[in-house]
Amino acid sequence: MDRQILRAKLYVPRGRPDVVPRPRLHERLDEGARRELTLVSAPAGFGKTTLLAVWSRRSELPVAWVSLDERDDDPVRFLLYLVAAIGTIYEDFGKATRAFLRSLQSREELEPILTALSNEILEVPRDFVLVLDDYHTIRSETIHDALAFLLDHSPPPLHLVVAGRTSPPLPLPQLRARGRLTELGAPDLRFTHEEAADFLGRTMGLSLTAERVATLEKGTEGWIAGLQLAAHALRGGKDDTSSPVEALEGSARHVFDYLADEVLSRQPEDVREFLLKTSVVETLNASLCEALTDTTDGQKMLEKLNRDNLFLVPLDEGGRYYRYHHLFAAFLRERLAREHPDLILELHHRAGLWEEADGCLSGAIEHALAAEDFERAASLIEEETGVRRTYVDASLLLRWLGTLPDRLARHRPQLSLLYAWALVHSGGLEEAERRLRDTEEGLGLDAGASTAGLSDKERTMLGEICVIRARMAAMRQDAPLTTEFCNLALDLLPEDELHLRGDVALDLGHASCSVGDIEAASEAFARAAATGRDADDLRTALFALRYQASLEISRGRLRVAEDLLLEGQRLAESRPEGVPSVAGMIHTGIGELLYERGVLDKARRHLEEGIEHGRRSGEAKILVYGYVNLARVLMARGDAEGAHSLIRKAGRLTPRWPLIWARQARFYLAQGDVQSATRWAREYGATQDYMSYPRHFERITMARVLLGEGRTDEALDFFDRLLEDAVSDGRTAHEIELLILRALALNGRGDTEGALHSLKRALALAEPEGFVRLFVDEGPPMAALLERLIRESHDDGTYAVAPDDYAGRLLEHFALEAPPSSNGGSRRSPAPGLEPLSEREIEVLELVAAGLSNAEIARELYLSVGTVKAHVHHIFGKLLVRNRSQAVARARELRLLG
Repeated sequence: MDRQILRAKLYVPRGRPDVVPRPRLHERLDEGARRELTLVSAPAGFGKTTLLAVWSRRSELPVAWVSLDERDDDPVRFLLYLVAAIGTIYEDFGKATRAFLRSLQSREELEPILTALSNEILEVPRDFVLVLDDYHTIRSETIHDALAFLLDHSPPPLHLVVAGRTSPPLPLPQLRARGRLTELGAPDLRFTHEEAADFLGRTMGLSLTAERVATLEKGTEGWIAGLQLAAHALRGGKDDTSSPVEALEGSARHVFDYLADEVLSRQPEDVREFLLKTSVVETLNASLCEALTDTTDGQKMLEKLNRDNLFLVPLDEGGRYYRYHHLFAAFLRERLAREHPDLILELHHRAGLWEEADGCLSGAIEHALAAEDFERAASLIEEETGVRRTYVDASLLLRWLGTLPDRLARHRPQLSLLYAWALVHSGGLEEAERRLRDTEEGLGLDAGASTAGLSDKERTMLGEICVIRARMAAMRQDAPLTTEFCNLALDLLPEDELHLRGDVALDLGHASCSVGDIEAASEAFARAAATGRDADDLRTALFALRYQASLEISRGRLRVAEDLLLEGQRLAESRPEGVPSVAGMIHTGIGELLYERGVLDKARRHLEEGIEHGRRSGEAKILVYGYVNLARVLMARGDAEGAHSLIRKAGRLTPRWPLIWARQARFYLAQGDVQSATRWAREYGATQDYMSYPRHFERITMARVLLGEGRTDEALDFFDRLLEDAVSDGRTAHEIELLILRALALNGRGDTEGALHSLKRALALAEPEGFVRLFVDEGPPMAALLERLIRESHDDGTYAVAPDDYAGRLLEHFALEAPPSSNGGSRRSPAPGLEPLSEREIEVLELVAAGLSNAEIARELYLSVGTVKAHVHHIFGKLLVRNRSQAVARARELRLLG
């Protein structure tokens, strides 16, 4: 071998034994080995070399390898390495090519050499792969032309793999159009969640929860080098239980050093300046970049950065919008602060002006605040959320207003009003009241001042103050005060002020709910939804539809509730700017509806999505509805601790909502903790709220506590009174629940006939709408009563209730929720309320499942055919089925078969 050749560059790099397997990418590379060129192009640290090294060792084709560096940016040296690499798999390869290289007169006249090389490749006995790693180090156009020549006259045995940080200047469009190119880029090379978990666990030796892995994977965007540095930061601590966010922050110094050495220092000065100056914005396009850099080649520069894989992420198909990788953007901003601190405010000022001219006021506000141009930021906030009535998440609005100097916010009445709205929606009622007083002071109005002589604008602002105070009273469950402020607001507000009138309708709906007037509440919420749509006020429309749906659920009309929620979902998804965070309110409603129907897994997904929206928006109501209903799902799944934790979270947000603590009392009863439930009942029974308002849910809970305490006669009297109210008010869901409780109480007292009569009435009301959890939440006593109802037979031996009718389907929910035995216990007890199978019946059932006839089972078990028939009949009765196929299906559902 030529002495100029460093043989170490021709070996496939040695891989780690615990490297993450990537079969999906290996398949892509296998596919590429059937084409002329495979291009693997991604920024530094994306695992290109490791991927190719592992794949090379398992490839069915022989692989020649060259690890290139800056010294190989010479045509002759490059070709010598090419020949030497192929020579590692085919001995004596390249004699003719080397002879031509020795006689070369000009390094630009390579065609004879390339022809000789191509001909020699044609002579090799079988196909092979040539990997050119780190090709981004090659700048010579002569080398690029030489490689293009080989691809254009591609000798069939050669399959070329080019790997590097940038997209090489080769005839890629032509190859792509002819189907001769396989491409793997940064999106392909990023670790998936599963790969990240494997890397952090097996390769890096960390024991992390799925949630912590997800945080690291999201923070690094699957960038392998970033994950590795974060893992080192975690391992460098006292243990691996520290926060993934802390790990990312702890690894930032190492990440930034890596990017400085491997990326930024290698760029020309104009590229460095462009990267630094454009790092202050989240989304890049040509015009904005030109405004920031005082240049006219923004699009050209963005395309170059994209080709060079400088951690730029395309955001659209047309190549107009981009963003930097999150960690790379953080690095650039840190470097900008270090090298050009005096430029930062000016760059934000330019970005803000550009965003304002482009019509993106939220972006303009962010940059005005970052530029410390607070007066302009305040004016923009007023315009965006006040004049234009654009909805802004409470969390975002609080952050904007909290960034302003407090004196500025306090002395601008419109800003004080906006502050109050944001605080109310996030649950900060006391601070909201202080901001309202700032508004009144700014307007020169006292709380009881006359409204005579006020301008239309002042009257509207005073009306808005009343709306906010009505909302605060509604959140405190004070119906009279809510109504009082609503009426004051309606007197002050112009007829065409639809946004605020929609808010008034919402609060009047809450006031009506508080006094038990469901019809008036429903009308108010419907009016609020219509007004919200007319005013393009999405928050009001979605919240009103959600509240309407809740009322319909209480009326027992699940289908109507579903229609309302689907309308809200369509409304939210129709927004051109994307689904807003207030759509979380609709998700909580869909979750509640699915829970009532017994679809727990899907309910949980909607509720978790609703909670995530609620966190982003900062809306306390979304979170409360999400927490309370998700707690019900967790309780149904046996996670009582998780359920109580969510109830406490909801209670911290709205401590004065009695329903939350009544729900917790029901959880106590479900756990058998009657003492804690009794303590709640005693405390709630002494409140003014209990004396003043018809709190139906809470009163039913009080009756449940009596039943839990064994005071059955008192509970039955309470149930009867509450049932009469529920029927007269049209609250069918409460009527069903009370009939269920009455049935359980009568059954416990030995009145089976009365119990079954009440249960039949409940089933008749529940079946048309498909209620499930009202029954299943009552646990084994209800399962037993349902089974007894199904077993009740007429004189002719027929069932009073068919096993596969509604009651039987409800029993299946009990059965499917029974957890599998984890302690080696018997499989004979299928579910609460179902009679256990004997060992012999299990044997018979297994043979039935194997397809044997009664006669065959008799011979197998040395029984008479009549005995087998009796066993089969008993199995049908115990499993509440009518034939063999139903019995086998039910047994498999209940995990009775091995």
